[in-house]
Amino acid sequence: MDDEKEIPIIVGGAVRGEYHADGEQCEDAYSVERLPEGIAFAVGDGLGSAKYSAEGARLATKYAVQCLVDNASHLEENGDEQEVSQVMMEACWRGFVAITHRAIQRDIAFSDLSTTLHAGFLSEKGRLAWGHLGDGVIFVQKPENPEEAEGEKGESASSRPTALEVVADPQGVAHRTPALTSKGALHWLETGIIGAEKKPVLSVAAVTDGIAQFATDEEGAPRADFIGKLLRVNSELALEAGEETASEKLVGFLESKRIAEKTRDDRTLLTISRTPELIIEGNTTPSASER
Repeated sequence: MDDEKEIPIIVGGAVRGEYHADGEQCEDAYSVERLPEGIAFAVGDGLGSAKYSAEGARLATKYAVQCLVDNASHLEENGDEQEVSQVMMEACWRGFVAITHRAIQRDIAFSDLSTTLHAGFLSEKGRLAWGHLGDGVIFVQKPENPEEAEGEKGESASSRPTALEVVADPQGVAHRTPALTSKGALHWLETGIIGAEKKPVLSVAAVTDGIAQFATDEEGAPRADFIGKLLRVNSELALEAGEETASEKLVGFLESKRIAEKTRDDRTLLTISRTPELIIEGNTTPSASER
């Protein structure tokens, strides 16, 4: 591994769905900020029924991440679930306030800027604090059998098989699709903490609804043959050619015919890998051409 490469590896892409008319924007958005303490991120899916939802998604993700950055000390290792919940509520509130101010500036209804929002903070040591409002899914990878931080022969947890998990239930709150501008929106906000010293989160993937159908099976369980492979390919490409090139390749994949034929929705995928050399149990490592 090149010591000059930044770790964690961050790769992301958002593309416009085919249901849009020519000239319309992708209504998804994501924002990421790299800090010494960890990575703050947010993903928003603008509601198709809202006239300016693309702008709403950009505002919500920008200000949510700003809130997570401001509160990093409560999100890394010391903050408990109550503190995480309070920070995630504040992140949603900042997004809502930004949307409201923009609506007033433009003299439009704030519901015209409607968007979902899910956000997280992945600490340097592998703890993920997360918040989830609306559709979309956050996935994590953790060591499969991490009773010890190190393997019997001294190998690190990152070199052993990993398990994919869904953080928030896509079959539950997601199907109600509350938006940041919905009445009583914070009632639907889910928050939590996942990952610990002996079972750290190795990688995170956040997707909007357009990709969730590929990334989960009919029961809502993660598909290692899709999301697991993308986590690995993104990491490998970023290590070889840099995050910008890997993100460009990801956009190309999200725009590909094989994906477009199965969904006309906007498609966004963000991956963050603390340990890029991942092994997905039961999966072969795909080459970049498989995208």
